Amino acid sequence: MTELNGTDETHDLGLGITITAPGIVGTVHVRPDLSHLDVDSNPALTEDEQVNRVIGSIFPSRRVLDAQVWRGIDGSASDGLATLALDSPPSGAGVVMVADSDPDGIVTFHSAERYRADRALAADEAVEGDRLTFTIPLSRLVDPPRDGEMTDLAIPAPVKKIITFLFHDVAEMAVREAAEWLADRWEDEHRPYELKRLDVGEPGKSAWAEFPVAGWPDLQDKKVLLLFHGIFSTVESAFGGLDGLLEGETGKTPYQLLAEKYDHIIGWNHPSVSVDPLENAIRFSEHVGTDVVPTVDVLCHSRGGLVARLVAGEQTTKVAASVTARQIVFAGTPNSGTVLVEPDNLEHLINRFVNLLRWIPPGPWSAAKLDVEGFLHLVKFIGMNIEEGLPGLVYMSEENMKIHNKDFTVTGSRHAIGANFEPTDMAKRLLDTAEDRLVFANVDNDVAVPTAQVNVGEEPPVTTDRGDTWHGTYFKDPQVRAQLLEWLQPI
Repeated sequence: MTELNGTDETHDLGLGITITAPGIVGTVHVRPDLSHLDVDSNPALTEDEQVNRVIGSIFPSRRVLDAQVWRGIDGSASDGLATLALDSPPSGAGVVMVADSDPDGIVTFHSAERYRADRALAADEAVEGDRLTFTIPLSRLVDPPRDGEMTDLAIPAPVKKIITFLFHDVAEMAVREAAEWLADRWEDEHRPYELKRLDVGEPGKSAWAEFPVAGWPDLQDKKVLLLFHGIFSTVESAFGGLDGLLEGETGKTPYQLLAEKYDHIIGWNHPSVSVDPLENAIRFSEHVGTDVVPTVDVLCHSRGGLVARLVAGEQTTKVAASVTARQIVFAGTPNSGTVLVEPDNLEHLINRFVNLLRWIPPGPWSAAKLDVEGFLHLVKFIGMNIEEGLPGLVYMSEENMKIHNKDFTVTGSRHAIGANFEPTDMAKRLLDTAEDRLVFANVDNDVAVPTAQVNVGEEPPVTTDRGDTWHGTYFKDPQVRAQLLEWLQPI
């Protein structure tokens, strides 16, 4: 047990770990090395079972610190930084997770100081004496004072945090090689290319089934709605909100109403991180061919809109059109890019999505919570301090989308809808306001994409009025649902 005294003294916690935390008072205790999270004697890292399971599968080795901490009497903790350092494990890559003990609290991930990209991860190539150093805002180690709290007159109650060093093992690979391999391996297994058909049922009972390529020519003279999902998602999870009724709603679900308009609702599942949208579109063209080019309406979420534009032949010099898109409806698509995918912002991307997906309430749209697993796999990459191997993310940068948008031809109509997330819950507000200031310079955004950058062209996007709608919950917003049904009117 180590006592923190609010000074800038460096404390040796044992097991190769040190901590410097000026402005923080409290105690820190290092647990024994945990090898598995499913052993009864090993306490969970967070209150979320899915987060624990996935983190355990990614990082088999870890060091866990139990911290009971609070702000120093002068309140200086809010502006400082804590430094955690440890001897590097033989295989190298590491990341720190800070979890609140409150089930409704947040989980944040913090990368080490710049990792040497050319360093091999094999044990026999490790450099003796290497250390990983992590800098964490002290605001993550203490709760902010409540309105009116007199921090200079009273000692706040201690706040319990779980601080975890997570180590990832990739034997006999350099970091740059390992990054691409890890992304490909996970997406090959969990996000393969596949064409799906929606069988619409009662609320919450619709199901996606394989759509055979042999059936593609049959779409030529049919009314078809084609769906493209976003990052780390699937058509099953991305559009799950259209399968349910909202509280107070009666009648039919959006899926049921769309099924009355269209003969077929088809979706395209594809990897979204290990390859870029152009590769996705090429694979789609190879999958269905270009001998039959049906006329379709398209509904897409997030990054899926960039794939849809290419599939529709906006850049015919790169990929032949596989469909004629009479209209494309974008929900939260970064048509003008987003700063959140810049390498320095990868931590912010993971922190926002993992926490917000955890907070999605029960209902048909809760299928999107499955995407937590995908975003948690990105934690590997902040542990390596590397962006190579993530072309599906890099493609969406503002600079890359400027290049993309210089050379495209639009056929048919385009509609876009965006959101500005303004949460009311304390934990969500803490996460959102900090990220807005650091990443988006306080411009309106849906936690992933600036609202004004959702549309392509001169017209601004339609923006939902609800402040609690964010990038992962568009299809449970009544205004969004009504707008989509108004736009999606086949001939």
